Amino acid sequence: MNLNRKIAIVTTTRAEYGLLYWLIKEVQEDRALDLQLVVGGTHLSEEYGKTIDHIEKDGFEIAATLDFLTETDQFGAISQSMGQATIAATTVFESLRPDIVVVLGDRYEILSIALAAAGMRIPLAHIHGGEVTEGALDDSFRHAITKLSHIHFPVAKAYAKRIYQLGEQKDRVFLHGAPGLDHLSKTSFMSSKDLEASLDIKFRDLNILCTYHPVTTQLDAIEQKVNELLKALDTFPEALIIFTQPNADEGGRIITKLLEQNINEYQGKRFLFKSLGLKKYLSLAKVVDVVLGNSSSGIIEVPHVNTPTVNVGERQAGRLMADSIIQCNEVQTEISKAIKLSMSKTFLSRLKDGSSSYYAGDASKKIKNTLKSISLEGILQKRFIDQELEHV
Repeated sequence: MNLNRKIAIVTTTRAEYGLLYWLIKEVQEDRALDLQLVVGGTHLSEEYGKTIDHIEKDGFEIAATLDFLTETDQFGAISQSMGQATIAATTVFESLRPDIVVVLGDRYEILSIALAAAGMRIPLAHIHGGEVTEGALDDSFRHAITKLSHIHFPVAKAYAKRIYQLGEQKDRVFLHGAPGLDHLSKTSFMSSKDLEASLDIKFRDLNILCTYHPVTTQLDAIEQKVNELLKALDTFPEALIIFTQPNADEGGRIITKLLEQNINEYQGKRFLFKSLGLKKYLSLAKVVDVVLGNSSSGIIEVPHVNTPTVNVGERQAGRLMADSIIQCNEVQTEISKAIKLSMSKTFLSRLKDGSSSYYAGDASKKIKNTLKSISLEGILQKRFIDQELEHV
């Protein structure tokens, strides 16, 4: 009789899979644990690169899939997908009967999966809780996931404190660091030549890696904001610009269409990739002159490869920021100025080697060990811990 603890790890996007990769591998290789890898969302979509194929090529056996994406990213599509994701996750968990479900981040479908686990009384472990992103609906989703979770893995002290503020028990909060940063010590980065051959690109004197996602609290201004970004890039006509496709949020297809139109005007100088994978992405981040956009990767991972980040707009507002990050508004003149500043000798001389608040080292192994050893007896019973408030 197999008495191994069953750990269901859920991944629904390419970016999240990259962050979970080493944890998945740790659980897979531990003989006292049974990995139940659940894959869904954009991983199953040709439009977003069908990255489930990449997961299988990495040597992971997929226990179940979650199909919940709608065919549109218009108003109401997210709510429809959330409902479908909850139903799909419930069916999967009924079949797998995991001992713990592990989720990461703040996307809408992760909240749906958390709801399914809660309804089925399955302990939930949450990575990257306690953070703040004031420019996205994900901010409220993340805190809701925290309240549904029983085990917490924040990636910085400030985020652990915020989980305490939400009334969670301190003995359920484990500060092991950011698992995505394990790539820095465990992954062999690709050289410039290898990247050129793999992606069919040619590096130039100025190289920019750009990821721009929808700002879900400001959907009515998406086209205007993207055009401001593109106008700023037009002030660097000789640069190589590598765009990565935005995520599957409302407004994402609008951004993709605008990017496709733009790269057609700059044949051989601008490229759009559906999915790079974290190895190629971090290798590119290490090689290029600046990482531009509003992705969390520019805040958490990129500072550790000593490349400047120009963070545009309010999507990541509230996150801890390293010295290598330049914040600017979504205005052409400010974006252009920030890119120029990121390349200046004065700015580059101030950068610290891998300066960040997120790295703890070997986070994936530590998280795995906690999942393996934590007692599940009574874990579903949560106590709300009141905080002392000065002005009430």
